Amino acid sequence: EIVRETHRQTLQPGAPHDFLAAVAVPHYLAGRALRHRDRGEPSTRDRRSLDRRQPRNPERHRPARREDLYGIGSITKTFVACLVERLIDEGVLREDERIAEVLPPDLLDGIANSDVATIGQLLGHTSGIPTWEMDPRWIRIGRGAGQDPRHRWRKEEPLEYIRGEGHPATHQAGLGYAYSNTNYTLLGLVLERVTGQDVTTLLHDQLLAPLGITEVRLEGFEQVDAART
Repeated sequence: EIVRETHRQTLQPGAPHDFLAAVAVPHYLAGRALRHRDRGEPSTRDRRSLDRRQPRNPERHRPARREDLYGIGSITKTFVACLVERLIDEGVLREDERIAEVLPPDLLDGIANSDVATIGQLLGHTSGIPTWEMDPRWIRIGRGAGQDPRHRWRKEEPLEYIRGEGHPATHQAGLGYAYSNTNYTLLGLVLERVTGQDVTTLLHDQLLAPLGITEVRLEGFEQVDAART
């Protein structure tokens, strides 16, 4: 089993292809299905959203094509969880193992709860470790006016945005829930630490290739055909 029963997920042969086919609707917007009224027209809210998201280049304003590539965002968290759970099944990792037992101290220095949070807590977003996505500096550089499309983020680089007293834990480890991208940044680093392999290699060799999925790339770490984006 790729996904443990404890996470209540079942991966059936062909399911990834069926899922991707279902969500690849022929709209101009990647990753968004418009809600339509009974008469077939977009709602007022959807019209406003569509207006805001019109492409700046009119030549790119076209229906989606089968060969187009889309960002899948946090679906990659599911991929990482599958790889981690496999190592737990194999006895390489334990759910109750603290990440501080796996990752070097300098990597975790100044990150709240990183000294006590466990692998299982990271998987389930109960670690209390804050998310770098909410840091004002990261918002500006990662998504705002300071964004540089040419910048390629190092795997550990987002961790620099949650170090220090200005980024307290969201709750005591294991005693609450708070969705945090940092959890899966750290899990990816755990994977590489215990296997000695790059996450990209693990993803393709252990998860995607056996399922016949060949059109997934980790942007910034693998070559992506710009003409298909």
